[in-house]
Amino acid sequence: MSDTKLSNQVYQVRQGEFGAIPGKPIIYWLDRSIHDLFWRLGLLSQVGVSKVGINTGHNERFVRWHWEIIISQGTTNWQRYVSGGPKKKYYGNLFYLLNWSPREMDEYPGSALRARNYQGKEGITYGLIGSGKPAFRYLPAGFMFSSGGNCIFMEDSFKNLALLGLLNSGFSTYLLKIIN
Repeated sequence: MSDTKLSNQVYQVRQGEFGAIPGKPIIYWLDRSIHDLFWRLGLLSQVGVSKVGINTGHNERFVRWHWEIIISQGTTNWQRYVSGGPKKKYYGNLFYLLNWSPREMDEYPGSALRARNYQGKEGITYGLIGSGKPAFRYLPAGFMFSSGGNCIFMEDSFKNLALLGLLNSGFSTYLLKIIN
């Protein structure tokens, strides 16, 4: 970006330079050093993958609080499940169970059994609904996830934790505000 100030209220920017930022927002006022980060670091999709989770089509039938179900080893379809919940950073909202019955779920309108290859993998979850600052949480291995608690997956645990710290930082909140 050209930081040539013509006055206190006027900036001069080449149109093509907006392309570095996802969605190409017209943020002419963005400091050159922040703009350069988007060019140098690239997109999150280059190092990880974000996945939309399961829609059961009928949560009253398929989702329960973990204290409602007694699970005995190897005799149940109930799986640990993440689905949005209260806004918490770093860890939490691991209080649901899902009656994992794909054939039965398919019978309900609005059901979508997405990201099957990622269900049960370690990652980072975040809620889609909420106001204020975003909150990202660690998702331990062994949990399934809903469309209310989408997930980001990296190739190893260390990268998950490093990304979790970065995403919950004030700097990331600032960057997310820029592109949204």
